[in-house]
Amino acid sequence: MRALLFISLFIVCAVPLVAQVTIPDLMFAAQLELAVPDAVNGDQLDDQHPSVAALTYLDLQGFGISNFTGLEYFTGLTWLSLRDNPVTFLPALGPNLVFLDISQTLLTELPVMPDGLEHLNAQLTSITVFEDLPPALTTLDLGGNTIGQLGVLPSTLENLYLDDCGFTAFPLIQGPTSLLLLHMSYNPIQSAPDLPLTLIEWECSQCGLAQLPVLPPQLQWLSVND
Repeated sequence: MRALLFISLFIVCAVPLVAQVTIPDLMFAAQLELAVPDAVNGDQLDDQHPSVAALTYLDLQGFGISNFTGLEYFTGLTWLSLRDNPVTFLPALGPNLVFLDISQTLLTELPVMPDGLEHLNAQLTSITVFEDLPPALTTLDLGGNTIGQLGVLPSTLENLYLDDCGFTAFPLIQGPTSLLLLHMSYNPIQSAPDLPLTLIEWECSQCGLAQLPVLPPQLQWLSVND
């Protein structure tokens, strides 16, 4: 009898324990179960399962998710959309992200983002301060935010969207050395300084401009309708 009991205990102890992380938001858990079915069971995530770190693309747009606890384990993500979810806080984001969409969320400040991020869509949030952005950023969309502070932007930035941001004067744009596209319609700025010489596209419709500034020689697209 003792021998059988010993063998049973040995078998139980020899079975490797599966790492389990509880996902508090059930809708988030349901979407993760679709993305990595072998790593999720109900609200439990096996954060050590190979499919978790291997996932590179995750579209969670518009699912009503308010808690993204557990997202921090998906370190292989390069493309992530959290658009249109009532979230106010984000956990740590993976180091390999290249594309991030946090538009139409309830965030009041930017999350910590990896240095390699190239595309950030932050339209229609409650964020008012935009500074210390990832140094590799090439596209930045801040449309629809009431911007109180626009810090020095990354030198790599090529595309900047500032439509309907509440500007009453042309914002100081510092940092980019090769800005190609600048959209800033629906800001009642009335006047504009000389534009970056590298620009090939500028939109400033419904801004009440009294006259055009000196236009860059390479400009290919201009929209200033009022």
